Amino acid sequence: MNSDIGDIDRFIERLPVGIIILDTAMQLVRYNDLALQLLQIDFEDCLTDDLFKAVDLPFLRDAVADIIEGKSLQQSHVKFDIANRTVACTIKTTPVTGNSEIILILEDITNLSNIDKMKQEFIGTFLHKIRNPLSTLKTSLELVTDKQLGLVSDSVKEILEMGFHEVNRIAMLLNDMRDLYLIETGLASANLTIENIDLVAVINSVNDDFLKSEPPMSETARRLSITGDTPVFVNADYEKTKMIIANVLKNALQYSDENVELIYSADEDCVTIQIRDHGTGIAEEILPQIFTRYFREDTSATRKNEGNGLGLFIAKSYAELMNGSLFCESKVNAGTSFFITLPSGGAVRNG
Repeated sequence: MNSDIGDIDRFIERLPVGIIILDTAMQLVRYNDLALQLLQIDFEDCLTDDLFKAVDLPFLRDAVADIIEGKSLQQSHVKFDIANRTVACTIKTTPVTGNSEIILILEDITNLSNIDKMKQEFIGTFLHKIRNPLSTLKTSLELVTDKQLGLVSDSVKEILEMGFHEVNRIAMLLNDMRDLYLIETGLASANLTIENIDLVAVINSVNDDFLKSEPPMSETARRLSITGDTPVFVNADYEKTKMIIANVLKNALQYSDENVELIYSADEDCVTIQIRDHGTGIAEEILPQIFTRYFREDTSATRKNEGNGLGLFIAKSYAELMNGSLFCESKVNAGTSFFITLPSGGAVRNG
């Protein structure tokens, strides 16, 4: 038996990650030197009735306590900085001869964290720097192809219009990538301006933009019917609310040849916007995937419509950042309904 314990200790010591095993009283049962190095403690510091009297990481103690008390799942993950290092910790339960022990697996991810920060800084700089020249190029092409100016022949104009279309696609992709960058880095919430806004004005603005856009979007937008009581106000960011509605509505209009309905209603706490189409619907096995990044179902409808698979993910993320939600109900051959909820701003806005 002692030989077995010795073998276990030698095995743990050779592992490339830190290992701490605790009992349910949080006393140290087993460890390796790497774990103590990562936690910046000596073994003598651990000879107490509670490991976390030596380790000043209250959030880590709380995470362990939640597992012991059954308040969380049997595995959780914590990341923290200590002594200029970034450490990732996985906390798991380990059944041992009828008792429950807790294992902490610690890994130094400082280099990975630094690389991730560099990547985020590079992406942020790239997106910022490319937006201005792309906007200038888009405006220039738009001016040259303006029918009223008549600067170029019809054949040249056709080529320039193709270029304008592609530049516009790149611009939309960059906007989506910028939103994705802000969401994934946690910066998105800081870019929100939450205020009491007129939801009907937002919906009408979205509809006007669709009607003014190029075919076929301007033509399909004429199939939209809007119903709801007025006035309705929400506590949300105006531009992001407009973007959410536009993204969901664009999907409905692109993937259904039937009329599309937008129905909004309000109660004391919540405003709900339902966007309903009468198209082919979404298969049950596909439905959970539609809000994931880059997901595009491979159908004839998706192949003929442009997109990058980010719209619904970004829309759902911003809805949740504004204390709302975005979810979908659908049945094959029975149509699809998207539901956007946002905090109510009251029936009447003061001032």
